[in-house]
Amino acid sequence: MKRSELFFSVILLPVDCLALLGAFVFSYNLRGSSDLITSITNASIAARLKYDPSGALVLTYDHYLRYLGVIIPAMLLIFAFSGLYTIRSNVSWPKRIAQIFIGVSMGEFFILILFLLKKDFFLPRSVVLLSWILGTVLVLLGRLLVRALQKQLYLREMGIVRMGVIGSGRVAKDVMKQLDGNPYTAYRVVLHMENPSVDTAIDTIHKANLDELIVVSDQYNNDEMIRLREFCLESDISFSFVPALLTALESTFDVQTIRGLPMIEVRPTPLEGWGRVMKRAFDIVGAIFFIILFSPFFLLITLLIKLTSPGPLIYKHRRIGKNRESVTIWKFRSMRWEYCTGVGHNGDDYFRKLLSDHPDLEKEWRQTQKLKNDPRVSGIGKILRRTHLDELPQFFNVLFGRLSLVGPRPVVEEEVTHFGEKANILFTVKPGITGPWQVHGGNDLEYTERVKMNAQYIEHWNLWRDIVILLETGLLLFRRGDRGAY
Repeated sequence: MKRSELFFSVILLPVDCLALLGAFVFSYNLRGSSDLITSITNASIAARLKYDPSGALVLTYDHYLRYLGVIIPAMLLIFAFSGLYTIRSNVSWPKRIAQIFIGVSMGEFFILILFLLKKDFFLPRSVVLLSWILGTVLVLLGRLLVRALQKQLYLREMGIVRMGVIGSGRVAKDVMKQLDGNPYTAYRVVLHMENPSVDTAIDTIHKANLDELIVVSDQYNNDEMIRLREFCLESDISFSFVPALLTALESTFDVQTIRGLPMIEVRPTPLEGWGRVMKRAFDIVGAIFFIILFSPFFLLITLLIKLTSPGPLIYKHRRIGKNRESVTIWKFRSMRWEYCTGVGHNGDDYFRKLLSDHPDLEKEWRQTQKLKNDPRVSGIGKILRRTHLDELPQFFNVLFGRLSLVGPRPVVEEEVTHFGEKANILFTVKPGITGPWQVHGGNDLEYTERVKMNAQYIEHWNLWRDIVILLETGLLLFRRGDRGAY
């Protein structure tokens, strides 16, 4: 571990302390008088209060600062338990912002508990609210300033971590790309050896003056790996390695220790345990929000479909969902009634005749399972598909637990053959209204590319990615001539 890494982790403590102190002091001076109590009967509380210019009673500044002497250290301790002072953290900035928000919120909750337990503690609600908002903003700004300072030092090659990588193949290349692909990070790959002998590796590492070594190779036996590790310990070089199995898998891993034995659990997706609970809660809240938000569109689309095309309003189609179970998907009907193939109607014969009469359409259907200029679609249906508004009823599918807001699109049985070896991973989660390939290429993508993107989404799921995909999907609603909306 470099001293610079430890320095920047430690320097965050006084930076956060000053940010929180500034937030609380500023909030004290900006408090709203309407939120203050104007009559205090308890003498022990009244002794700690004074009248402000508006005639309201407030906690005296001296006593306020005394309480901050307890509150701020408690909040810093909460930050530490939240992982905000982890040395060499690889947490993304969106997740870091979430950690800061949660840390400050827990600190404010501590203040409320203090208010309830101590009868002589008096603090206006306006101060609590303002300090919560300002604390989050100032802590974030402080960390951005520290990060900006780090970047400038790294650009000048100050405080960098000299990295060495042993190994060949895709994973070794990915490791080097991640480490050496950004000049604003501390890492610099100064040594790469593909498959050297242990003696050659030790001799070369000794001359390279490394700070850290990563071994991505399965050519060494246990004794040789131990020898490399012992050399790194003697030379004050951090030692890491990627097990050979992990180079062949693209799954989620959990490292655990059971009675002193290290174990790596390979999971197909983070959507297990609390991940599944979190996603379901997000789906319920999101579905209710979108149903209310788009309620005027439900009424307008209903009228347009009924006025322009005979047949039912909702198109119901059985698709393959989680665990290969059949699910009924709802959409506003966008096809002419005679071509519909959903529940209650069979237009397969019409469709087969259409394809046989148009070889170009048959070829396009075999490649993408969709038609760009589909003659089966009605006039209003083309608008609904281009804007994705035909999928609004699927928010009710989400609310009832049949779909998720984000996930692989539900497919028909004929499409499963295109999944290949990825079929098992794709059926471990609920299908979604939108997904990664819908916002990154749409139907212009080859089917194999869609399968790959869906598998990567499942294997590396996180809630923030769902939020980003939903925002990107929302932008598609306002794009004219959306290339992927058919």
